[in-house]
Amino acid sequence: MLPPQQKTQQQQQQQQQQQQQQQQQQQQQQPPHAIQHVSQEQQQQQQQQPRQTRQLQASAEPFKPKDVMPVANAMPSGESVVPGHPPILITPENVRISDEDVSFFANRLDAYRGALARTLEKIVQDAKMPLQRIVVVATVTACSLVTKDFLLDQDMGGMLRAGQSMARSLAANLCTVTVREIMIEPFNRHVAVLAEHFIDASVPNAAERRDRLCIKVRENNMELCVRVLEYQAAEEAEKRVHDKLMQTVREKLEAINAHEFPRIPNEYYAVQDILLQMGEVLRPPRNVPPLQRAVYEEYRNNVPIVGLLATFLSTIEEATVAHYSKENCKTLSLTSPEFRNKFLEDSQDTIRARVINISNMITSDTAFYCVGHLLNKLLALSDAMKQMETNAASMDPDTIRHRNVCEFLNEVFLFVLQTCFERGKEPVREELTRLFLQDERRWRDADLVTNLLRIRVINVAKLDEVLSKAIEDAPMSGPAVAFAGSIIRKALITEKLIVPKNMKDTLAQLEKVAHPQRAAADKQQQPHLQPQHPHHHQQQQPTQQQQPPEGAAAAAAAGGQTPPVIDLYPLLSSLVPPHVRRLVVLSQMQHDPEEVEKVRRLFDEWMEINGQRAHGTSSETATSATTASSGTTPSSKNPPQYEYILTLRKQGQLDTHQLGNFLSLSIRFCVEYYATKTLELERASPLPTQNALTAEWKPGNAPPHRYPYDGRVFAKVDAFSDLATVLLYYCSLKNDTRQLLSLLRRILDAFQRTLIDHHQNVVAQLQQKQQPPFTKPELPADTAFVPVFQQQPYVRFFSNLFTTLVRADAPNRETTEQVTHVFAELLHRLSPMKYPAFAFGWLELVSHRIFLNRCLRTLALWPYYVSLLVQGLEFIEYFTRDGTIPKNVLVFYKAFFKLMLVLTHDYSRFLITYHYQFCDAIPPYCVQLLNTVLCSFPSGVKLPEFFLRVPDDSPEMRKPLNTENQVKCIEESFLLHGFDGSQLAEQIRGERPMDEAYMRGVVEKLQSLNTWRLMNAVVLHVCIVYLEQTELVIKPDFAESNAMQFYRYLAVALDHKHRYHFLCSCANHLRYPNCQTNFFVKVVLQLFLPHPSIRNPATRLCIQEQITRVAVEKTLIFQPHPWGVLSTFMELMRAPEYGFWEKSFISCTSFLENMFHKLRRSVENRNAQQQQQQRQQQQQQQQQQQQAQQQQQQQAAAAKKA
Repeated sequence: MLPPQQKTQQQQQQQQQQQQQQQQQQQQQQPPHAIQHVSQEQQQQQQQQPRQTRQLQASAEPFKPKDVMPVANAMPSGESVVPGHPPILITPENVRISDEDVSFFANRLDAYRGALARTLEKIVQDAKMPLQRIVVVATVTACSLVTKDFLLDQDMGGMLRAGQSMARSLAANLCTVTVREIMIEPFNRHVAVLAEHFIDASVPNAAERRDRLCIKVRENNMELCVRVLEYQAAEEAEKRVHDKLMQTVREKLEAINAHEFPRIPNEYYAVQDILLQMGEVLRPPRNVPPLQRAVYEEYRNNVPIVGLLATFLSTIEEATVAHYSKENCKTLSLTSPEFRNKFLEDSQDTIRARVINISNMITSDTAFYCVGHLLNKLLALSDAMKQMETNAASMDPDTIRHRNVCEFLNEVFLFVLQTCFERGKEPVREELTRLFLQDERRWRDADLVTNLLRIRVINVAKLDEVLSKAIEDAPMSGPAVAFAGSIIRKALITEKLIVPKNMKDTLAQLEKVAHPQRAAADKQQQPHLQPQHPHHHQQQQPTQQQQPPEGAAAAAAAGGQTPPVIDLYPLLSSLVPPHVRRLVVLSQMQHDPEEVEKVRRLFDEWMEINGQRAHGTSSETATSATTASSGTTPSSKNPPQYEYILTLRKQGQLDTHQLGNFLSLSIRFCVEYYATKTLELERASPLPTQNALTAEWKPGNAPPHRYPYDGRVFAKVDAFSDLATVLLYYCSLKNDTRQLLSLLRRILDAFQRTLIDHHQNVVAQLQQKQQPPFTKPELPADTAFVPVFQQQPYVRFFSNLFTTLVRADAPNRETTEQVTHVFAELLHRLSPMKYPAFAFGWLELVSHRIFLNRCLRTLALWPYYVSLLVQGLEFIEYFTRDGTIPKNVLVFYKAFFKLMLVLTHDYSRFLITYHYQFCDAIPPYCVQLLNTVLCSFPSGVKLPEFFLRVPDDSPEMRKPLNTENQVKCIEESFLLHGFDGSQLAEQIRGERPMDEAYMRGVVEKLQSLNTWRLMNAVVLHVCIVYLEQTELVIKPDFAESNAMQFYRYLAVALDHKHRYHFLCSCANHLRYPNCQTNFFVKVVLQLFLPHPSIRNPATRLCIQEQITRVAVEKTLIFQPHPWGVLSTFMELMRAPEYGFWEKSFISCTSFLENMFHKLRRSVENRNAQQQQQQRQQQQQQQQQQQQAQQQQQQQAAAAKKA
């Protein structure tokens, strides 16, 4: 029996159904537009019906929402509508074994892994008992809530997705809090059986070892078992809730298709009274709101591992904010020397520890679930950074601190996301792409997507498909057009992260937007296409005469060609109108005009004081300041510098909040003075300027001077350098190093802010942005903004101040190292990759003779100088990765190459110590730059002739190397790329041949990366492990060793590009005679020889050809040439067992044939000379032996006579 309420409801529904059938019969006799009009009238009548507020009775009508239920779509399929999750399984490969157990089960390790995996599966089976209750609770809860929320929503697929996502999350979280304690007993029972089987009673301390094994197994594999149970509970709950909701969906569809409202469950009838009493505005709509749908979507990956990740990330955020809340704090970066060398403060140490925890926590099983949380973090951070950019004009400490926090957190989130992709592979990329493309914020930030493309965690094909459709839907005014233009400009043109064929659909749509008339003509030529809606076509016509948006302009430049590179800035006088007499710097920093004039008057006063010394210099100023500050009390006649400092203090310019403004404005005055004087010199010297414009400029050479040198352009810069020196020595206490360094950092921070502000404004002007970040202030008629970024005043100030502070007769000589460190940090923050317009000034300061000497004469400063050189190499690699190099970058490259030559000649020990870092940073195609590093050898060592054979067992070839720095860098590379170096070392040290499945996994890991850094780490790691095992001796069976087997497998299995990187990595260790050079000489020669494992003749010939290519690149270009490469190449050409001259690739072209013909003739002449010398030496030795025998015979004959 039905309750009275449902009986009344069914009667009313039958009446309504009869009325609706009559209306449908009438509508079938009317045209379609009339049907639409009638249905609209019916909706209006239904919405205008007055609702009566009365008590709920048996005859009361059920609640009707204010929006009408349309006819529902077809029935969803019986399959799950939620994208599948990758399974979490227990296999011998993913079980965790402690190092102690690995060494104990060395010979039975594979058998132990398999037995351990089977044991863990038994533990999981025993712990499954509470899963049924967990699944039931999750299913009932999810079904109840989803049925209530989606009662009147016609999106059946969304209802199923919401129920399955919520059930998965509830089941997984309930499983985590339930099974941990239950699993302890099965762990102890089953692992005890395993321990008894693998640890005999005859083993010493067998009982203790078994107990320790049980504890280690539980600690290492508890999380894996919990993850497996979580996955199984989530899968079962998802399946059950899907089956249960499908029945509700069927009933709901039948009611909707019959133009009836779905049946309301009994437990929801009590709510009707409240809904009927609500007004029209307060009544809830039929559809579930978007925010509520987003909550359900977040349930999909809301599993315990995500909660742990959120906790770690929250700790990193708090530590980052705490770090930047301190005064004079360092800029954080995961690639900074502090993080690499572990010289960390408390907050930095916390951040580093949490990053390592996250890296260890993310596995191939858990990486998939962490993607959604990381993407939400990145999108929220992107919005915060966008909001910060709108307030970029504000340079207050809070804004700067906020910017620094956001930049570092963005770096951390991207690193964790890249780690997830490296561990989870393609499922992680597909999940991230799906989540990003369905997010409403997807077209807001092109920088975020560029970063995702840079670390290759987004599917470019799907991005192109969705983005092209978005442009097609809103071609002129939609945000997708501007987003596409930014992506094309940044990812395709500038950074070359993608190629045009990756974004062909988007480029085609942008081409239509840029040329709407051509697109309209194409549509007219294709009449078979479906026409657009009339009103849509009418809306598009007026916009055809508008200018295409910014993204369309980028499409023209993105047709597969690189935009032209500006070789030289035009003359300053050609960029400024003739009536302009004064240039000023356009600044985003907001200053009170009265405060600016006050600082200008004070600076002019200092110019007068500083100019009173007719023949004074900067050093004299510092000396006088030092002399004055060294006394206990000033004399009655204080020097004018001292009086000026008192004036600044009285006017409040030395206060903490005002000192930065005073310094920044003073530096800006210096730059404006330099620009104005430069303009005057160009106009006063037209002849040299014209000669400079018409002079031939060869690529790689420095551009000609534009006007005669005049030191007066630096008058204000030199005066400000003297002022900074005076401030340092007068405002810091005697022998107080901390106060001196603190004030120095304040000065350099002001210098940095002014340089960055000037740089960013000039770059924005050169890019010709349509909407500048702020409104330009009005200027007098004879004044204009500086149109280019001039590096000279900044370089001059840096050079002056540093030279003065570290000069030989400066007081507090013990602070010289700390002062050098502060200046090195400044250059690190002004890297060319961040501020390319300052690249040449940066390189000039890095190669400054005094700065170079101060950095390299102390071992403690070597890591900081290495970091600077690596930044310069990253700048070179960025502009040369496509095989071409612009002329201005070629100038930078040649200057950097000269710096490396100086280091090779004067600081060879420095290059030897950090040889690995340089080989890691220098691209393989920059061969001459690499050779400068490889040619460095210890002082006092005389290299043997490269055409002479050096025995393997000679003391020279067994000379040990300090591998501490190499090992540290290798471990960092392994950690960065998620590679297990200990497992590789075990395989190399093992007595059995290496596992082919493991080597195949290493090859897949290497080929998934486009960089050579992990390849370098793997190659050198194998060498270090082998030499440690053999005590620096190359054994006779080296050709069949595990190390050589691994190298040979890499050479065969890698593709052409990665094989070239592999051989270049081997050649990077062919240096001066030492144990590693001896090792890699053997490796290269063995790879050239045929071997039974290389069955394909084409592969063998390709390996030999690439070895020859690497050797030729390093020996047939300009000097310097590494001794190890020359010696190895000579051995290949000289020894008959290699058959070098019989290879076909040496004569494939006439150029190669002539080159190798000359080379062979030279080698034969060398061999002939060597053989002749050997014959002469043998003849001399024979003659000496004969003479010695004759003397012995004569002495014997004389003895007989006597």
